[in-house]
Amino acid sequence: MRQGFARNMVRCADDMIGYIDFEDDPLATLPRELCIVKDALCYAYSTALYLRQAGVMEAARPHWQQWRT
Repeated sequence: MRQGFARNMVRCADDMIGYIDFEDDPLATLPRELCIVKDALCYAYSTALYLRQAGVMEAARPHWQQWRT
């Protein structure tokens, strides 16, 4: 689990998402489910403005909904 902020994510050569932060293990203090929710909220918070400014919020919505299921 990592901090899900956009600033901590990079696109790798194999098209996977890599994380560049060096946070201590959040699983040491939170259950896994809460770590996932924390990361999802951080990601949504840190990318919503950029998605809106780029005019791709609606295009991103199905991807977000797919991830949630």
